[in-house]
This record gives sequence, structure tokens and C-alpha cells, in this order.
Amino acid sequence: PKGATFQSTCLFDEHLLTRYPDSTVALVESPKNALFGALAFQQLTWVATGNKTALRREVLQPLQGRDVIVIPDRDAVADWQKAIDGMADLANFRVSDFCSTKAPADQSKFDIADFLQQQCMSLLQ
Repeated sequence: PKGATFQSTCLFDEHLLTRYPDSTVALVESPKNALFGALAFQQLTWVATGNKTALRREVLQPLQGRDVIVIPDRDAVADWQKAIDGMADLANFRVSDFCSTKAPADQSKFDIADFLQQQCMSLLQ
């Protein structure tokens, strides 16, 4: 329906968690970030929430007992840190401020895919 918002009930690429049960997980917002991250950092298992508001216990339940690096978009670091703090019993979460530290000053919206695209473009120049 018009105006309805989609609420994720599972993680993008969640099926990889059973395929790689011992690997560290990288948790990001968008599937685009998970795909770019998986290409650049193949030692991690990349999953995505699908949107900023899907960082909920029922969505993250499959991460139970895992080591998880949380890589929020630049504009979501504080919100995601607060949400993760309330779920510390679920997994070994570590929230990264990578996107905040790597973002150009004029870009309030910046994610790991943006960073990786910049790196690729600089190699081509």
C-alpha cells in the first residue's frame, strides 16, 4: 500500500551464516554495502539489515553467539551504537566508526560501499 514501510524480518545473505559458522560477521545496512564488502574483505561473512530501522533483536537473532563487526553508515553510528548496546547479550558486537572517520566532510550520508568505490576510482586514475 502507498506510504507503507517495509520491515525486514531477516538479514540479507543470512543463509551464509550457516555456511560459514566460524567466521566473523560484518553487519551493514544495505545489501549494496554487503556485496561491496564481500568483494573487498572476503575473510568476513557480510550480512545487511536492509534499512536503518531494521536493527532489531528478532532480525539479529541469527547472529547469536557470533563475533560481529557492526559498520553503520555515517549518519547512523550513534543510533546503531545505542541499539547494539541493548543487545550485548546476543552476540559479541563491536561497532565501528569507520564510515565516520573516512567520510569527506561534505558528505553526511556515506557508507562502506562509497569508500570502496572511491578506492577503486583512485586506482583507475
